[in-house]
Amino acid sequence: MWKKPPQNLTLNNDEVHVWLINIKNFIKYLDFLTSILSEEELNRSQRYYKKELQNNFIINRGCLRYILAKYLLLNAEDIKFNYNMKGKPFLGNINSNNIQFNLSHTQNYIVYGISYLNLGIDLEKIKLEVKVKDIAKRFFTQDEYDDICKLNTIEQSEYFFQLWTAKESYLKAIGEGLSAGLDSINLSKNINQTQWDIKLIKSSIINPKRWQITTLKILENYLMSLALLNNNKSIIKYYTIDF
Repeated sequence: MWKKPPQNLTLNNDEVHVWLINIKNFIKYLDFLTSILSEEELNRSQRYYKKELQNNFIINRGCLRYILAKYLLLNAEDIKFNYNMKGKPFLGNINSNNIQFNLSHTQNYIVYGISYLNLGIDLEKIKLEVKVKDIAKRFFTQDEYDDICKLNTIEQSEYFFQLWTAKESYLKAIGEGLSAGLDSINLSKNINQTQWDIKLIKSSIINPKRWQITTLKILENYLMSLALLNNNKSIIKYYTIDF
């Protein structure tokens, strides 16, 4: 599933490139990744009180710069970021060609989504100890809660995290994040399928029929969801970083 990128990396209009890294594999590149961060990013890294969290932030943003530089044909340190009112970053370079990106991290893994399409991405580890019915009852729609209750205990955990990542990927795509409410979008699907049926969106002005939300198990016990604003089926390619 995960491949090294081609030497001449191109991004077509109907494509989404998803990149996966394991943070542990990049500790040895900390000096390089630190060297390509902006002063603002270096200052942000120092706000973390634990050295491990500082390093995680440096690897996260450094790898993002390294990936985007491949598409923009720029030095990684020359990439500029701006932020919307909710804190969602976007490219500030004039020659960015409207490339969109989003990222998510959990445990030791980070995923990055790159496309010309508006997108959001979320990654979560399935945690069997989480009281999924209690959380779903409080934060999900009634239909979604009912769907979870129909499943056995093991299936309930997986379906809950499928729903959670799908919802969060959409909320990130529209630039709202969790502040918009997990119950602002109503989703349903068979637990073994990948594509969601979007039945209701309360807060978004965008037609739900234009959205695609896909959920995949990309590693053992790790789920990734990708939300795309696109009327047509997109091609998803999966890459790993190779320094």
